[in-house]
Amino acid sequence: MSIKNKILLIISVVLIMVWYWQSRSEVMPKVIFCNVGQGDAILVTKGKFQMLIDTGPDNKKVFSCLGKYMPFLDKKIEMVILTHFDKDHAGSLFELYNNYKIDNLLATYKPQGEFEQFNYSKYLSENDVLSSDWFYFEVLSPEKVESGEIDANELSLVAKLIIEDKKFLLTGDASSEVEQRLIWRKKIDEDFDVLKVGHHGSRTSTGIDLLDKIRPEVAVVSVGKNSFGHPDRGVMYEMEKRGIEIYRTDKDGNVVIKF
Repeated sequence: MSIKNKILLIISVVLIMVWYWQSRSEVMPKVIFCNVGQGDAILVTKGKFQMLIDTGPDNKKVFSCLGKYMPFLDKKIEMVILTHFDKDHAGSLFELYNNYKIDNLLATYKPQGEFEQFNYSKYLSENDVLSSDWFYFEVLSPEKVESGEIDANELSLVAKLIIEDKKFLLTGDASSEVEQRLIWRKKIDEDFDVLKVGHHGSRTSTGIDLLDKIRPEVAVVSVGKNSFGHPDRGVMYEMEKRGIEIYRTDKDGNVVIKF
């Protein structure tokens, strides 16, 4: 065999290996806590199915995350779920609609103002379930509401996500009072593997009762440069004291959990 043919053979083998591992990676589920700065965006993906929970602020950073973890040339997102309509959670919705086809847009209440113009497939409330053969997504809060006139954080979606044997508690910007209410009502009454820390690590969320009830192994803080003091030192201390492994998007970038 000539040197030229040997080189071509080696290149072919390498390309086949790269294709194999990329194909294998695409069919394995992943949860990505996207680094979008001071905001939230969580991508749940497997193959050509994507569920995006929040879009992050209007700074285009979510598109970097989507481009990296969605299949090449895939321009459709099957589900976009907005936990609430604060700009750091929904600010990229407008540009998202210009760049992707969104099959289902879901929220917890009918918005007012600029977000009112979109077509919402469903308004989610407690006990609603979204599921397939590989994921289970259950809404724990809020109760059914007619409008968003009260504090948006009180209406922020709290949900349980289960993929294979891993359980995620996704808390949006829900306050400690919401956490307590869910514990009292036994809506949260089990261990979770991963906690999405509430409200970017604010001192008004992620109370010690929640930490002791769910006993997470991993906590993810979605945070960027801000003037609010996020994440709060007290919240971080309580998690560290309990031996929870903490990841921060401002320090660790995209936090990827594979299965």
